[in-house]
Amino acid sequence: MKSDSVFQLQTLNLITKEQLESYTHEIVGILGVAGGNGIDQIDLHTTKKIYGFDINKEYLNTVQNRYSYMGQALELEQCDISESTFGLPRTDLLIANLIIEYVGQTEFVSLIDRNRNQIRVVSCTIQKNQEKGFVSQSNYTISL
Repeated sequence: MKSDSVFQLQTLNLITKEQLESYTHEIVGILGVAGGNGIDQIDLHTTKKIYGFDINKEYLNTVQNRYSYMGQALELEQCDISESTFGLPRTDLLIANLIIEYVGQTEFVSLIDRNRNQIRVVSCTIQKNQEKGFVSQSNYTISL
């Protein structure tokens, strides 16, 4: 992801920064938090709570170690967001970058629909290299 030829980490960081600056929020949720995905762009003076969700426990441990200075404001949850039993806490801004490629449009829309009363704004990004197609491998790229 951080390869100089892909620039995925750098691009995600900038996109997350734009998302955070574009929408007023006190509570942020990040689906697919991975190793942080721009979480360092969050202003702790204006953001009271940050929820990070990921299926990969190692990613969550990395985030916990990397951003331990966020203290109680940072809450991480290992989960599979495509499970129908998964529910989101109330969020002002839900960031879903590079998630739709992994769970598919139908599952993503279902997740948002099930939790529509919990979310004020959803901001999502799909990354595609114009010359080579999608950067992330996915079974859903044909429909995107």
